[in-house]
Amino acid sequence: MGPIISLILPAYNVEKYIEACIHSCEQQDLPKDNYEVIVVNDGSSDGTLNVIKRLQNLYRNIEIVDQINMGVSMARNNGFEKARGKYIWFIDPDDTIVTNCLSTLIDVIEKLDLD
Repeated sequence: MGPIISLILPAYNVEKYIEACIHSCEQQDLPKDNYEVIVVNDGSSDGTLNVIKRLQNLYRNIEIVDQINMGVSMARNNGFEKARGKYIWFIDPDDTIVTNCLSTLIDVIEKLDLD
């Protein structure tokens, strides 16, 4: 069984914010096999990619897509192409998500039969 949900984070020069975002994505009440975090480094020229790689060593469900700068829409599209989850959530890399929200989110989606 693959992941239920794919979290896609486009990242361009967000070295100061990406770590908090990824940590919030990893502080969830689902087993790591049930969700994936796809971080698309969109040609960052700061230390964004180094931060992502360091965190990938901590969390086994992070996948990195490293590309030349193509803009946020292409970064999201390329992350979507890699996604294996039944559901997709695009998260901005300077945001954080609520701890333990994924199981509730999935429960609501499935109970209400949402797309």
